[in-house]
Amino acid sequence: MKKYFVTLLILFFVFNSYSQITLNSEKQVQNGAGMLYIAKKGTVASFYSNGRVKSFYPKLDITVYDGNKRNYVAPAGKQVVFYEDGSLLSFYPKFNISVYDGKIRTYVALANKEVVFYNDGTVKSFYPYRNYSVYDGNIRTYVALANKKVVFYKDGTVKSFYPYRDYSVYDGSFRTYVVLAGKELVFYKDGNIKSFCPKKDTYIYINGKRILFKAGKRVNLDPKGNPL
Repeated sequence: MKKYFVTLLILFFVFNSYSQITLNSEKQVQNGAGMLYIAKKGTVASFYSNGRVKSFYPKLDITVYDGNKRNYVAPAGKQVVFYEDGSLLSFYPKFNISVYDGKIRTYVALANKEVVFYNDGTVKSFYPYRNYSVYDGNIRTYVALANKKVVFYKDGTVKSFYPYRDYSVYDGSFRTYVVLAGKELVFYKDGNIKSFCPKKDTYIYINGKRILFKAGKRVNLDPKGNPL
């Protein structure tokens, strides 16, 4: 039993020492789709257990592919991250690019700002080139500010964004709040509000107790609308 534990411990350290390394020289790396790249000297690269690259900093501009086989240009010196199958997980595009949410709605993502994808190629998060309409899980519409991070659930409903103007939002107990423009909103997948900053002092009542949400102060709610 002791020998077995020691063997596992050795394997653990061997795996972890291999999974992430600082490169003392340029290194050719290969992703899960068989694509070959040159990783930049002096940067950190990480690998999956099969030896295929997970993340690295390319020496030169490279072409990368998302899970739907769309291709993009990743600039030299900016981190690229792959899923184990070699499809793109995240990168910093050299140019503005078109991205697609889980409902196949199209957006333009800003160059040199991180874009993150789900493994099917739909966008998980990006920084929009301009103000865009986004939709919560109850199909309510909002306008998200340009150049501020937008995050989607895999089905294309919005998870978080920075609102262009004040909006009314709803918690899990159907209470309504007016939120402050420019402050991040976070939603549950069903469209109920999870986190926000109220525009004005707001009181709610839970089990006969009056609770104050102060204007401009971050409020976090559970799925039923109770303060966390």
